[in-house]
Parts: sequence; C-alpha cells; structure tokens
Amino acid sequence: MGTTWYITQGDLNLDKLRASGALTTNRSMSNFVLKPQVLTPGGSYKFAFKAVDAMTDEVGISELLVNVNAPPAGGIFVVTPLVGFALTTQFTLNATLWNDEPEVPIYTGSAAVNPIYPIRIPLQLVFILE
Repeated sequence: MGTTWYITQGDLNLDKLRASGALTTNRSMSNFVLKPQVLTPGGSYKFAFKAVDAMTDEVGISELLVNVNAPPAGGIFVVTPLVGFALTTQFTLNATLWNDEPEVPIYTGSAAVNPIYPIRIPLQLVFILE
C-alpha cells in the first residue's frame, strides 16, 4: 500500500515544510503533523490523502477542508496587583471583551482504497497549538 499526503487548496508547499521541519511527519505516513504557526489565521486549506493498492493499483483519495481560526481580538487583559512576590502574593488575571471564533477541532477520518473489499487506513491531522 502506497500512501501520500497532498495540499489541494492553500498556500503551503509540503516539500518545503518537510525540509524546514515544520511538517514533522513524512508525507507517506498516515499521520500528518504540522508545527504551530504554520497555517495562516483565517486561511482555508484542503488536505488530500491518496492510497494506492500495490496489488491492484486501485486508488483511493480522501480530502478534508480545514478553515483556520483567527486569533482572538479586541479584548483587555488585566493583572492585579501590578507588583507582588512569587508564591506569596495572590494575583488575579482577568480577560474581558474578547471576540473569538469557535474552537478548531482535531480532524480525523479514514480512506478506503477498494470499494468492494475496503481496506481502512486510519488518518489523523493534528495541529499543535501554542
């Protein structure tokens, strides 16, 4: 079974990302892991996974569209008191008036190569957030 990941929509070049270390897995693995800050906030990407059966040359392709959450904006972050001592001063952290989009989930799926005798390959896209 030969497998390969592709980007069919978006501003990424997987070979360059792999060379720079931003893509931490090989394009031929079923897992696909990108380091933080690789995807553009507000951007849209379509990832494709292609599997080829080595015995029959049958091809299966699975695609996933990912819309990237933009960072929160417009808020206020206040720490009180402004001065204190570690382990002795109790600090209060208050974040208000922030606007944010819904959470971005981890996407999972599977691809079937042969529709008559499906061989399922588990797929997982992981975006590491920092």
